[in-house]
Amino acid sequence: MILNQAELTIETGERLMLLGANGVGKTTLLKLLARQLPLYQGSLSSPAFKKREWRHFVKWLPQHALYILTEAHADAEYRQYLNSLGVSAEMIPAKIQEVVTKLKLNTMMSRPYYQLSAGQQQLIALGKLMLSQPKLLLLDEPTQHLDEHEKHRLGQILRQLSSEGVTIVIATHDREFAALYGS
Repeated sequence: MILNQAELTIETGERLMLLGANGVGKTTLLKLLARQLPLYQGSLSSPAFKKREWRHFVKWLPQHALYILTEAHADAEYRQYLNSLGVSAEMIPAKIQEVVTKLKLNTMMSRPYYQLSAGQQQLIALGKLMLSQPKLLLLDEPTQHLDEHEKHRLGQILRQLSSEGVTIVIATHDREFAALYGS
């Protein structure tokens, strides 16, 4: 996919929904913003953080959560991730509990991923990204494996995150979700 003359300005705390047919460049744009693809022309910049901080403050949740989940279960995943971020051992339990409470993940934390639905895996992966306190959160088709109840729960979580100043860009085919939870 080639994006030509694309320009995007996103305000802090905004929830932007990218809608469109397959192959129009929604995922490509997210990957460019996440620096998962090289930018051959043009530039990416943010007044909120410097270029060298991009990797820390911009987080991408791909369509398939298992691409970013590397441990056997969420508890190990979150502990390893926080450790890699340099969080002190004393602070790790509190940081995990904050995300577990916000996403209501209590029953999923010690279960192996293969015992969880794709939607539950998606929520665990979102929780992992939330641990790093991103400023820009990029979500690729986050509702594709969620039932209606879980979609609305995700929408409420995203509203809360944006009210806390997190900017969210979502590529989706879910027009109803986009209408309800876009800015």
